[in-house]
Amino acid sequence: MKDSWKYRWPRILALCLICLLVFQDNVITVLAETFLIQITLKDNDTAATLNKTGVTVSLTGVDDPTVSGNGVTSGGVAQITVSANEGDPFYVSVGEADGYYPVEKAPVITLQKNGQYEIVMQAPLPVEHVVTLQVSGEGTVKDKQGNPVSDRLSFYDTETAELILEAAEHSHIAEVMIDGQPVGGPWDNSAKRYEISVGEERDHQVSVVFVRDTFSVSASVSGGDNGSVRPDKAEPYGYGETCHISIRTEEGYNVEQLLRNGKDVSDLLTVPGEGDNNDYLVHFAVEEDTSIQVSFSPVGQTDWMGSGITFNADEAYATVSDGNAVCYFYRNDRKAVFSHGEELSIQGGKGRQSWEFADSTEIDRISVRNSLKWKRVELDKKIRIVIDRDVPVVEPIPQPDWTGEDSCSITGKVYDAAGGSFPASGIDYAVYSDTELSAADIAAGGGVKLAVSAEGEYTFTVSGEQRRLYYVWAVDRAGNISQPQKVLVRIDKSEPEISGFVVKDLNTTSFGSFFNEDMMTVQVRADDPEGSGVETITLYLDGKSYRTGTVNDAGTAEFRIPAELVVGDDLRICAEISAKARDKVGNVTGEFVILGGDNSNLRPETLLVEKNLPVISILSKEEASYTDAENRAFYTQPATFTINVGDIVGGSDRNAGLRGVSVTVNGIPLTEDNEHRRIDRTYWKETEKVLQDSFVIDMRQVPIPEDGRYEIRASVTDNAGNRREESFLACLDGTAPVIVGFDFQTEGYLEGDGEELSSRAGDYGFYFDRDTRVTIQARDQAYSSGIKSLTWYTVNAQGVRSHETTAEADADGCVSMTIPAEFKGQIYARATDHAGNTTETDVTPEGVVVESQEQHDQEEHILFSMGTEAGKDINGQPLYAQDVDVLLAITDSWSGIRSVSWSVKAPYNEEENQSGELVVTAEGVLQGDEGWNVVTKEGNLVLNLEKRIAVRNNSNAIVLEVTMTDRAGNVSSEEEIISIDKEDPTIQITFDNMTPDSENTAFYNADRTATIVITERNFDPKNIKVTVANTDEWLPEIKLTDMGAWEENRNSAEPDKSTYTARIPFTEDGDFTMELSFADNGGRVAVSPEIEPFTIDKTLPSVRVGYDNNVDLNGNFYGQARTAEITITEHNFDPGRISIIGTCTDDGNEKTFPAESGWRSNGDEHTVTIAYDEDGRYTFAIEGMDMAGNAMEEYAPEEFYIDLTQPAVRISGVEDRAAYNGMVAPMVEVSDTNIDRDSIRITLTGVNNGEVEYAGTYEEITNGRRFTFDDFERISTVDDIYVLKVSARDLAGHEAEESTEVMFSVNRFGSVYTFDSPAREEILGRYITQERDIVLTETNVNELERSTILIKLMKNGIPTDLAEGQDYTITAREDEGLWCRYTYTIRQELFSEDGTYTISVYSEDKAGNVNENVADDKYFDPAGRVRAEISFGVDKTAPVAVPIDLENNTRYREEVKQAAVEVKDNLVLAEVKILLNGVPVDYTMEGEICRFSIPESTETQSVQILAYDAAGNEGETVITGLVVTTNAFALWLHNTPLLLGTVGGAACVIGGGTGAGIRLVRRRKRRKILKK
Repeated sequence: MKDSWKYRWPRILALCLICLLVFQDNVITVLAETFLIQITLKDNDTAATLNKTGVTVSLTGVDDPTVSGNGVTSGGVAQITVSANEGDPFYVSVGEADGYYPVEKAPVITLQKNGQYEIVMQAPLPVEHVVTLQVSGEGTVKDKQGNPVSDRLSFYDTETAELILEAAEHSHIAEVMIDGQPVGGPWDNSAKRYEISVGEERDHQVSVVFVRDTFSVSASVSGGDNGSVRPDKAEPYGYGETCHISIRTEEGYNVEQLLRNGKDVSDLLTVPGEGDNNDYLVHFAVEEDTSIQVSFSPVGQTDWMGSGITFNADEAYATVSDGNAVCYFYRNDRKAVFSHGEELSIQGGKGRQSWEFADSTEIDRISVRNSLKWKRVELDKKIRIVIDRDVPVVEPIPQPDWTGEDSCSITGKVYDAAGGSFPASGIDYAVYSDTELSAADIAAGGGVKLAVSAEGEYTFTVSGEQRRLYYVWAVDRAGNISQPQKVLVRIDKSEPEISGFVVKDLNTTSFGSFFNEDMMTVQVRADDPEGSGVETITLYLDGKSYRTGTVNDAGTAEFRIPAELVVGDDLRICAEISAKARDKVGNVTGEFVILGGDNSNLRPETLLVEKNLPVISILSKEEASYTDAENRAFYTQPATFTINVGDIVGGSDRNAGLRGVSVTVNGIPLTEDNEHRRIDRTYWKETEKVLQDSFVIDMRQVPIPEDGRYEIRASVTDNAGNRREESFLACLDGTAPVIVGFDFQTEGYLEGDGEELSSRAGDYGFYFDRDTRVTIQARDQAYSSGIKSLTWYTVNAQGVRSHETTAEADADGCVSMTIPAEFKGQIYARATDHAGNTTETDVTPEGVVVESQEQHDQEEHILFSMGTEAGKDINGQPLYAQDVDVLLAITDSWSGIRSVSWSVKAPYNEEENQSGELVVTAEGVLQGDEGWNVVTKEGNLVLNLEKRIAVRNNSNAIVLEVTMTDRAGNVSSEEEIISIDKEDPTIQITFDNMTPDSENTAFYNADRTATIVITERNFDPKNIKVTVANTDEWLPEIKLTDMGAWEENRNSAEPDKSTYTARIPFTEDGDFTMELSFADNGGRVAVSPEIEPFTIDKTLPSVRVGYDNNVDLNGNFYGQARTAEITITEHNFDPGRISIIGTCTDDGNEKTFPAESGWRSNGDEHTVTIAYDEDGRYTFAIEGMDMAGNAMEEYAPEEFYIDLTQPAVRISGVEDRAAYNGMVAPMVEVSDTNIDRDSIRITLTGVNNGEVEYAGTYEEITNGRRFTFDDFERISTVDDIYVLKVSARDLAGHEAEESTEVMFSVNRFGSVYTFDSPAREEILGRYITQERDIVLTETNVNELERSTILIKLMKNGIPTDLAEGQDYTITAREDEGLWCRYTYTIRQELFSEDGTYTISVYSEDKAGNVNENVADDKYFDPAGRVRAEISFGVDKTAPVAVPIDLENNTRYREEVKQAAVEVKDNLVLAEVKILLNGVPVDYTMEGEICRFSIPESTETQSVQILAYDAAGNEGETVITGLVVTTNAFALWLHNTPLLLGTVGGAACVIGGGTGAGIRLVRRRKRRKILKK
């Protein structure tokens, strides 16, 4: 008790303290009083009451202060009721009002009864705000003082920020955004300046986009559809952007003219590098709206002479014309070349300057283009270029036979076939040679030329004995050389020769020749070297013809002669044998050739004929130990044998004697016997014949054979060829038999190998389910004595051995036995042969197991183990909510497990079905299905297995099936059925009325029925819970736990999608809430749907509209502003649901409809006003609905006009203070909703021309009129400075604010160039011999941009920019109001060297014209249309002529000398003259080579060459002392050294022995070239 009190006293103390605190609080509350405090707010600047609504006042330091009203009243006074003690301090907190705040923050005030206090408020300080700028494009942003603004502008909340937007030249404003909202517009090329103002006491973001002025480019074809033209894009082009115009003419048309805004700009036409002849391109920079017009004209025609085409027709070796075409034939090393100075098109091909044809071509279309215009060349006939590249053909030459004549003639044919549609050039000649020549050899004249007849035949003859190959070629006129044909010519004049005899089957020794046949075969060979070959041989007996035979390919003929014709009774030759040969052309051997001597293998005098066979015997020295029925002798040790041979039948004088002996053992030859005597003795080589011999051999002379078999073969041959052979078979057997296999004859599993045997027990390999018959087989070595008997016994798995059994083996060495059922163990056996040899060790195969079905059924083989189920499925099967882990255990304790197959199959979620096939190999290794564990094993027998299987099927009725097979083939199967439901059920609730109000989605204006759909495979309605609540008392009737309330829709294909549906009707108004929950039989819980509360409302709203100004003009026009008041009566009012539909248009443009004032509500009435205070046509309608979507009553639309604005005037096409050099077509637009068209006045006044009336067109536009001037006439008198003025008023009497005017200038013609007439005629396009200054004058209506002036000098194609002051000077006149004049003087020192020169002048004027003197529209003399381009040449050097094959004082032994001279000039060669002996002669010009002929003459001749260039310089070359003749006397006469030598020689002859001599020396004169 004492200890418990120790722990209680802190609790009692804490309770006392709590009571004390409660008591103290009650005392304070009783003493407190209630005070009314009035606080007035003052402005520190005016000391007046701060009249700011919306300010809140609060107190701290007192309890429960209450503020009367909603903050401070309009008088700046706050009434606050306070419960506190008098004299207590408290703090006043005042919320800011429009930036005002107390001077003293949270002032401390002492509480007084009914106290009145003042709070002084500080005036708000100005707040700085920032306008952030984003500017893109070419333009500037300035503030109101004109200072540039880069990225930001600051201002105070008491100010507004003003910005001025100005576009750069050729740019305009494209977009203005303030705080992400577009303002202003419309934005086009006229939008050059815009002002904006922002304030609202906050920061702003302003973005401005400037873009280049945009212009349209249109392109059209005028005067027909003979081509097309299109710009490279349809969108507008920015100022200065390059436009690419593509022009394509139709076939047969040229571009006639190209107009840009009416001006001819055909000089802009170019030809693309790609494309065809009908394509053109135009490029220009766009600086205004541009109209491109293209006209086309038909292609003209020209004749060949006027076409300007050059053609090397003179190089054709033949020209043939027919009715349709002219054919030009060229050699195959030539080309046909067509050339033109500009462009040439052949057969419609892409135009170019030169066309070369290296192959045959037909041409019927040729066009030439000069200055971009095509002309067709009229051809009287087609042009066929024939370049024959097809080689001619020599037909195969018939090969002539051998001949014995003195000569042979060869005749053949050649032809030149046409290649395709073009003719062939034709055969020129044929060539033959006895050596093979190359094409170059033939072209150089090799071989013998043959004439070819019109039919293509040729003939040539050769003579003399020969065997030679000849080649024949054909050559056509184009120089093509055929492939050769070969012909072999053979002429034979020689006799054949007998070269030898061979008697077949004849053996010759030193002591005689021997023969043993009835017929003697004699082969005779003859030769005919380099001849036609031997055809036959005739054999003669004693000089008489016996037989004639045809020789074979070896030149041999064979004859068979009966022995009686040539062999006498003494067996010797008794007749003379001889032969002759005949060749294929009839030449015959002259003399008989007799067999004998060195020409044959036979000496007739030594021949002996014998037919008796020699004798042979093989005898064993030892007795065989065993002989079988086949007479095979078996020996236990190696045996010895004697072999006797002899040729002794009939006596020694009639026997030929031994020739050779052969002995083999098992195919191995023996060369000597066991006493080392030679067996392979060559008896026939000895000096005397041997008639008999003997040898001794034994088995040890050869390797012991594996089968112990020895086959002895011996043969003997005599010298006449007679032969005899004998054999003897012996066997050596000393090996015991072996067990070779166990053959299990009962059906079962034979996994072991019955022939793989061991002396001790091992694994099991043979399995059966019944008594088993086994055959044991033994085998002895080959040729052994054979198997006599077999002995066997068994040892079971427990090691118990049975008794032995012996039985006689059958002929195959086999014995059979039976193994009883339920045996498990080994079988052992051994064998004995007839010789008494016994197997050394008992052997056994792999173990044997016999397990019957009865024994198998005594054991449980398959067991399933799995976890606890979660429940039952709809069919009562075990149900799991997750994957199931199943343990399989497989057992077979006798024969072991052979295989296991298992499967998990479900009718649904089949992709999770699984199966496995496990095989236990004969070695006890698991193969196939993985995951198995071996529990128990006996040797190679697996007795127990386990595996875990994860069943993952999401399905009912999952079947787990397992089948096992033991090694004897007995089968067991088991199965289990479970269900797995892994899918959470789902609840879906829908309503038939799903069209709530579009904004208030919980409000409906009709009854609703809730449809509940639960998706679940294993559904039970007892698992659902439903709760419905309503703010009203009514609730729907709910019976969802009753299965009868549900509609079942089972999905047999996908059971997880089976649904159960119930409905709950909501037929009364109210605010409803609803909750649902559900779990399936496996415990899986559905996600409860979130059901939003909803409301039903059916009341319709109403509307009325009134106006303050109902005075109209002209029906519905109002000259003053008016205000509409709209009132709607509705309980569930939502101002956002009311749509005031109004439009406002002015001058056809949409404007923003006025905004309403804001809704004011009074009970169920809600009012808003709209002020119409801008010009426009207004339409008004109102529609809407309450929060439940009930539409208000229909309101008829209204329409009226407000007009408060003066007319507007707009001038476009020209800008103030701008100059124009292109299209000038101003446009004036006057517009107003009620414009007075008769009041419009337009005047145009020129500074020089005064008031003018230029043509134009009026057209009506929306709410106004437009006048468009035609493009000012393009003549020089129109260039002027103009002022355009416009005035107008509308029908309401509103005048335009002031007259509008624009000043602009027109300057189109740019510069004009002048070049004094004498210099122009002497220099332009000519070559001069002396340089001079070039003076050129440029005149322009405006000043030139001096920095743009550029003078370029092109010398020999190389451009150089000239420098002012150094290379040229400028004299300028630039007076206000006058045309400007510039004189250029280019110094002559620039032209001191020979060459071609072109001067170009480039400038730009203030009007933007680009001026170039090389332009097509610039002229020195507009009347004479002479282009202002300055091109000329300076040439101070004379041309030079150099002889190529002529020399002074030279003799030429020719009838006509073909001479050549090379003539050159540094620039342009104008003319060449050649004079022979002072008389002009004709010549041909090939490039720079002049070719001419010098005819024969016995007199000396001279040649003079005169050359003139384009500048008039002259060059001269003279060659003298030329002698051209074939007259030998004339040549001798004109050869001075030879002449003197001849005379001197004669003098020596005449002078005799004086010893005087004359030495003539000839010096060649140097060639001298004369220049003038």
